Formats: sequence, structure tokens, C-alpha cells
Amino acid sequence: MSHNKYIEYLESKKWSRTRREVFGIFGRKCFLCKSTKEIQVHHITYKHLYNERIRELMPLCNDCHYELTEYYKIRKWGPERGTQEFIKRYYGGYSLEVHRQLTSNRQRWEPRKKKAKRIWKEEKKQIPQ
Repeated sequence: MSHNKYIEYLESKKWSRTRREVFGIFGRKCFLCKSTKEIQVHHITYKHLYNERIRELMPLCNDCHYELTEYYKIRKWGPERGTQEFIKRYYGGYSLEVHRQLTSNRQRWEPRKKKAKRIWKEEKKQIPQ
């Protein structure tokens, strides 16, 4: 994937429509911490890049998106496994299958953001750079 092509895509009308569709389903709030500030759309996988399926995307605030991305990059995992493991570890057993079903009972998986961030920061210190 060419970085310039990807940037052009993120600025395209097609991506804008896809983002609106994601926000229409999940609301314009972070799927993990429920923040409404600086919301981005995270690719759970890049398998269908430029022709994503909604189930492959989730809205995340800037902070959660950064932490999640760092989590799987440090471990040299791809975004799909990294997203799954990050959410399972820090948000109490949530699975991407639940996300993919686009359930209406997302409140059941209300994250424990402060605890998750504290644990993640402690673990990050222990990972060799």
C-alpha cells in the first residue's frame, strides 16, 4: 500500500461516506471509552482496503487509537490480532465477533478506561525498546 495513495483515499468522498456510515451505526463516539473528542475510524484489518466492510472498522478517540496501535506494533502483530488482544486484555473479554455482529447492547461492554490505561502504561515500561 502506497502511503500517498492511502492519504489520498482518506481525503476522498468515498472514505467520507464510509466514515459517516460507521458513525451512523456506532454514533460519533469512541467504541472503547465512549469519548466524543477527536474521533477517528480504526481499520481492524486492511484486507479490503479501499473497499472496506463496516464490520472491519470501528470509531476510536485519538487516545485509544494511539494506545491500540502502539500495543500491536510493539508486539509485531497485525491490526486484526492486535485489536482483538488489546480489547480482550484491557476491556474485559470483549471480542471482535461481538463488534462484527453490530450489536445494539454495546453498553454491556462499558470499558474500564482508567484501569486499562494504568495497566497498559505499566506494561509498556517493561517491554524492551
